[in-house]
Amino acid sequence: MPGRHCEFETLFTRTWWQYNAGAGWPEQVYHWFNLAEGVAWLVVAALVLRRYLRFRNSLWELIFTFAFITFGLSDFREAYHLQSGLILFKAINLLVLIALAGADYTALGSVAAVLPGGEGFLIARVNIDGFFVGQI
Repeated sequence: MPGRHCEFETLFTRTWWQYNAGAGWPEQVYHWFNLAEGVAWLVVAALVLRRYLRFRNSLWELIFTFAFITFGLSDFREAYHLQSGLILFKAINLLVLIALAGADYTALGSVAAVLPGGEGFLIARVNIDGFFVGQI
């Protein structure tokens, strides 16, 4: 069934963009932006992990760390190849991050998230006492 193969290819394996070192400036900007974004998400993951290792508030911090790491690694992949499966993976990863950021952690202990803010990073922590936001 040729139609079924085409649908599968488009949904999971089709390559929409591939890095070419000799390409024009728009593709170079896209490439380097994705590399910088990947580094930024890994830094955020490292800050959350550092906080977990220092205070051991909640295992949710490890889940945030893993989600930020996978999001950052997906940006490194996107810097070289943009495929349908990667877009799908990034969408799921983003939904996980949004769900984690919006979850009610009061019944589960506390959790900390480091989110990019206007002038630095915001630390948002939810615990039984309420919500705390500080800036680093």
